Amino acid sequence: MIPAGIAGKSPGWRAGAWIIGMVVIVFVITLWLDFPFGRNLGTITWLFVIGGLGFALTVPHARARLREEGPWIAAPDRIAVQVLKPAVYLWYLLFVRLPTYLGDLVASTIWTLYARFRTAAPRRDGRAQGSAAQASMLHGRPQEQPVLPWLRKR
Repeated sequence: MIPAGIAGKSPGWRAGAWIIGMVVIVFVITLWLDFPFGRNLGTITWLFVIGGLGFALTVPHARARLREEGPWIAAPDRIAVQVLKPAVYLWYLLFVRLPTYLGDLVASTIWTLYARFRTAAPRRDGRAQGSAAQASMLHGRPQEQPVLPWLRKR
């Protein structure tokens, strides 16, 4: 499961979340105000393509988290606190933070649902699927299949 919130996310995830958030905001504004280009199939297609590219930026971080690696941690010397004027902070909230958090919420939800369905669905060869099965395969040991006592060979 990938928790919502951008604190432990990589820069690629944050960029993808910002793109997804901007696409969602433009799509909602287009539907809400009923812009003429909102009915144009080309515009909607471009929104989905750009949103797909943003989602593609979230893949490396999501794969690492689904493999149960730790959160991404920034180098302490790269963290800088800047004091912004109120007007600049308002623009920052509207054009950076809001789309990033909105896109992070969408991407985190999609990846969490993917993780739940991936571990719940059986594989075609009947083996278990999920982190325990992947961990055993990474170490070169096949995972033991539970056998019912009355089906064991004597």
